[in-house]
Amino acid sequence: MRLRTRLLFTIGASVGLVVAVGISSYWLNSEIEARVSRLRTGPRADLARIDARHHGLEIEGVWDARGFFVAREIDLLPGTRGPKLRGPLQAIDLDRRTVRIYGVVIEIRADTEFVDGPQAAIGLEDLQQNDRVEISTQLEAGRWLARKIKTSEIKISDKVKGTPSRVDLDRTRGELEVAGVRIVLPEAGEATANSALRELRLTTLMTTVLHEFRSAAHELAGRADGLRHAEALDVDPLPEAASSLQARLVEAGEAFGYYLDQLVSVGADPGSAELESAEEPIDSRLRLLQRQFDALEEQSRRFAAMAAKDQLLARDYLDKTLDPHIGRTMLPLVYALRGDAEERLSDQVREISAWARATTRVAAAWSALAVVVALLVGAIVWRSIEVPVRALHDAALKIGAGQLDTRVVLQAGGELGVLASAFNQMAEALAHTTVSVESLESIFDSITGVLVILDSKQRIENVNRGALELLGYQRSELLGRPFKMICSGASEEAVHTALCDADGGRAAVREISLVRRDGSGVPVSFSSAEIRASRGSAQGYVCIAQDLTERKAIEEQVRSSLREKELLLHELHHRVKNNMQLISSLLALQALHSTNPQVEVELEDSQRRIQSMALIHEQLHHSADRGRIDVGVYLESLVSQLARSFGRAESIKLEVEVRKLHLGIDQALLCGLIVNELVTNSLKHAFDSNSAGCIGVGLWDEDPETCVLEVWDDGLGIEQLVVTGSNSLGQTLVMTLTKQLSGRLVFVPGPGTRIRIEFPPVESPEEILT
Repeated sequence: MRLRTRLLFTIGASVGLVVAVGISSYWLNSEIEARVSRLRTGPRADLARIDARHHGLEIEGVWDARGFFVAREIDLLPGTRGPKLRGPLQAIDLDRRTVRIYGVVIEIRADTEFVDGPQAAIGLEDLQQNDRVEISTQLEAGRWLARKIKTSEIKISDKVKGTPSRVDLDRTRGELEVAGVRIVLPEAGEATANSALRELRLTTLMTTVLHEFRSAAHELAGRADGLRHAEALDVDPLPEAASSLQARLVEAGEAFGYYLDQLVSVGADPGSAELESAEEPIDSRLRLLQRQFDALEEQSRRFAAMAAKDQLLARDYLDKTLDPHIGRTMLPLVYALRGDAEERLSDQVREISAWARATTRVAAAWSALAVVVALLVGAIVWRSIEVPVRALHDAALKIGAGQLDTRVVLQAGGELGVLASAFNQMAEALAHTTVSVESLESIFDSITGVLVILDSKQRIENVNRGALELLGYQRSELLGRPFKMICSGASEEAVHTALCDADGGRAAVREISLVRRDGSGVPVSFSSAEIRASRGSAQGYVCIAQDLTERKAIEEQVRSSLREKELLLHELHHRVKNNMQLISSLLALQALHSTNPQVEVELEDSQRRIQSMALIHEQLHHSADRGRIDVGVYLESLVSQLARSFGRAESIKLEVEVRKLHLGIDQALLCGLIVNELVTNSLKHAFDSNSAGCIGVGLWDEDPETCVLEVWDDGLGIEQLVVTGSNSLGQTLVMTLTKQLSGRLVFVPGPGTRIRIEFPPVESPEEILT
């Protein structure tokens, strides 16, 4: 069998085992997921059957980046509720003291309570974007105001609580709006039937509603004492309070009816295993509960009518009829249904746990089988490869020891058989082509460089023809002589350093000087290495040297040429600077002969622009490295020069902040011209004639892809500042220079004026300024 076939068989077997384990695990996990999905409580309350604008809703879901909250589960809460949001913070504005969550901006007031569990109290400054919080709010004149913010032990689900201000339903989907948050409802028909968890939730809500009903009834009946007191004082017996309590009774009754309808619609299959184990069929209990609820509605109407006419009679009816009906009939039935749901839920959880344990056992069994099969297949394949490879290894050792008649005999075919045949052909070829000592001597002499063999005591054992021709010696004059005879380092330590490093191994390539027979020195590139026997003892040194005389001459010519170019570059920058100063002087003379003040101002501006360009050439002229200048020093000199030219050096404070970065010469010149225009504008217009102030210039790299140039002042501000018009030369220059930088100009809002220019750094390493 060929080696490739064996490897493919091994890989295929391993992949098949992994796939088998994956398929079995996927099937078991799918079954567990299906059983867990049956525990869902159902995503959507039937909002079409109630007036949602008079109830509180608890909506769990996720925020969609398109600007709305997608509901997954909706619970109906008794009574109206104030807005409450739970989820990650989308934005924080410390200046305005606001946060944004689900697209709503919430104001944080001084009396907003921050709750952080057992930890120390926190404030708005400690919050970060994407922190999960729970915010209780209130609405005042269309503004969201935070009453309480909880920041610790927040549940992982995102929720919106409150009473809807808008409800828009259709047959498949719908929308709500809770205090400005748009909520998209899930599609209808997503509720899960036969869900014990849903039945448990519904029966729990029914219990809460019954207690709410009793509480409202007792409060309404308890107004009898208040009525007698009101009649004695001859005042109005608070009809608004009675109306509110009666509304609570009606809402509680409607909520209970809604939950009961939901429970009936969920109803389990009468033939299911859960019903067979129940003391009384669930559907009969539901029918009984429906009849008792019908009676409760009739009693509630009677009670409300009595409470409107005769509070004492209503109190007596509550104590003898309504309250016993709730406590002795309704609540026990609801408790029984909740107990059945809890029992069904426990059975389902135990079943899921059993499947999970089975999944673990099956996965472990498949994994163990996969490991055993993989080891078995691997051992078989390894054995089929290891035997011929060991035979090849032994044959290679024998041939390396000089036994060139060694041959490899293998029964295996395929790639290993081809390798064994090639190995035998190699051994046979070596036997016929082994190089003789004479051939080695010829090769030794044919090397053009200097080759010297030393013994362990650093005496010359052999030299090649190239060494004799370079040094002018005869071979007999060098053999047996110490190496220091031809080495310029006369001391033993210097010779040892030239031969090897401190560890006695291979020395690095270095430049030394060898001594010719006439006493003259010749520079060479020299390296050496120890010659060691098979057991590691040092036998001597082999030294190789290459004549560097011609290369040294070329290097000297290059250095001379560089010095000439350095002088030319120095003179070039000097003349450019002088020419620009000459142009600036000509403009100054022209300004003196001008009778137009506007022309004088424009000529002075042109002078400053030329001086900002000349300043770079002056920096390069005085720099030790003609290709680099200090950008910080350049900008400081430029800003100081501008302040002196306007006579504001004493009254205006200058700040220059330049971090270390690399700019091209063209970029530095463009930045200098932009700074010249913006600082000139601030000196002219940002301050009154005698007022003090501050002007700042900043240049730094914000990230590897962006450099930032900022010019700011604390003067009158951009609205009050008299700036040149859209057609002015200064503004046109700034815009044009920004485009040449491939940058973007931004006016930063705030006190004073701050202009920010973002541009990419230089891409080419040529002409870099630091």
